[in-house]
Amino acid sequence: MKRLTDLVDGEMILKYQLVPEELDALVSVKSDEDIRHMFEECDRCETAGGPRLRAFLFPAKPVVVENGSTETYQITEAIHPGYF
Repeated sequence: MKRLTDLVDGEMILKYQLVPEELDALVSVKSDEDIRHMFEECDRCETAGGPRLRAFLFPAKPVVVENGSTETYQITEAIHPGYF
């Protein structure tokens, strides 16, 4: 995880979506063991010939934009309209 956070400006949260789960069931990645598990899931999906995992990178602290909403809210709403 340290190498991932070194690549971005500021702290980030990595989450991924298991196939065929919905976006409200994102899995958080907080440790090196979580990353290993994510890659195992990715390998499993690839071996089964199914779709790959979808990964999402969020800022650790929500960014407030001009209209007062958070950037995370805007991303979620863009991906899954009507979620909130």
